[in-house]
Amino acid sequence: DAIKRYADLRVVKLEVVCADQDWERLAKVIEDTCRTGVKGDGRIFVTDVIAAVRIRDGLRGEGAL
Repeated sequence: DAIKRYADLRVVKLEVVCADQDWERLAKVIEDTCRTGVKGDGRIFVTDVIAAVRIRDGLRGEGAL
């Protein structure tokens, strides 16, 4: 039964924002570190971030990362 098999596992959502030129390297590090070869290792989704704003000082763009 699938429910019993995964009963002790926690679901974790990790969101990371990086510069466009860094996403492939970052995804590779996550993939290599998290791969166990067992069903349920997870997925990596890469999406665009339209804007970033640092609330403290209003800095916008890549500098806000």
